[in-house]
This record gives sequence, C-alpha cells and structure tokens, in this order.
Amino acid sequence: MKSQYNYIRQSEVVQLEGINPPLKSIKTFALTGEGFLASKEKRYFANARGDMKDIIDKISSYNLFNYLLPGAIFVILANALTPYSFNQQDILLGVFFYYFIGLVISRFGSLVIEPILKKLMDLKSSDYRGFISESKKDPKIELLSETSNMYRTFCSMFALLVLVKFYAWLEALLPELKNWRQFGLVLALLIIFVLSYRKQTGYINDRIKASSGDAL
Repeated sequence: MKSQYNYIRQSEVVQLEGINPPLKSIKTFALTGEGFLASKEKRYFANARGDMKDIIDKISSYNLFNYLLPGAIFVILANALTPYSFNQQDILLGVFFYYFIGLVISRFGSLVIEPILKKLMDLKSSDYRGFISESKKDPKIELLSETSNMYRTFCSMFALLVLVKFYAWLEALLPELKNWRQFGLVLALLIIFVLSYRKQTGYINDRIKASSGDAL
C-alpha cells in the first residue's frame, strides 16, 4: 500500500531555481523531504517579497532617493571596485542595511561634501527660516531642495567610494591597519552621527523660531 505522501499530481510538481544548492523537481514528500523544503522556501520568498513591498511603500520619496538608492548603488560599486563585500543574502536585512549605508552617505554629504562644494563653487544658500517661509508660498521649493540633496548625496557616495578604494590600497601597504578597521569604522560613525545630531537640533530650533514668528 502506497503511503499517502508518496504520490503527487504532475500539476503539483514544484521547481525552484536560483537556490544554492538548487532543489530538483519533486514528486514525493516522504522519500526526500524536498517537497517540504520547496514549500518552505516558496513561502519564505513570498513573505519576504511582501514584507519588502510594504516597507518600500511606506518609505517617502526623499528617503528612497537619498538613502536607500545611494546605499544600494554604493554596495554594488564597492563590490566591483574594492576588495570589500557589503552584500546581504537576507532580503529584509539587506533593505535595512543598504538604507543605513545610504543614511551614512547622506550625513557625510551634509557635514563634509556640502561645505567643500560651497567653498569651491562659491555656492550661496538662504537661511533655514527663510526656506521654511518661502516653501509655504511655493511648494516646488521643497521638491527642488530634495533633488539638490539627492545630487549632493551622490557626490558624497562617489567621494566615499574613492576613500574606500584609497583605504584598501593603504591597507595593502600596511597590513597592521586591519587590526584597527572595526574600531576606526565605529569611531567614524560615532563622530558623523554626533555632528548630525547637533546639526539636526539646530534645524529644529530654527523651525520652532520660524513657526513662532509666523504665529505672532
């Protein structure tokens, strides 16, 4: 007597591609157990795609084009141009990781690249309270500012790629630097986010003053 698990209709044959190692087409669950694994993998990828779609839908256009997109492109280019790999196998973990990388790139652009460009190109910008006031009159100003910040973030991304490439070359000359890589990275991130916090607090205070001025 055949086991109830030893038979499956041809229309129910499952094939998964792109899994390492790849699963073969299956006709039984009991003999190999691949049917269970295939179903489990399908459910995992389906749930991951659904969760990722929900996350992306909730991300604003600013966060998408200034954080997630630059972060993902940085990872792709860094993998191709440097000996370091930032790839993440888990889809959801990858989305958050690339977003964080993009956030770091954006903050580096705000703290380092923007002041350099202003001095080199003699760029002038209005004060933040003036920006808030004029944005209420012309909503397109915020869109133009978002686009400008995106360009700045991509400038920052390419600058960081150059720095990472330079560090890889320096590390090849001085192998002892590898022992300080993690510490140096954590210290650099700490400095970036402390300075970003101070700058963001200044923006908040300016916004409060601007709102108080409008109310008077």
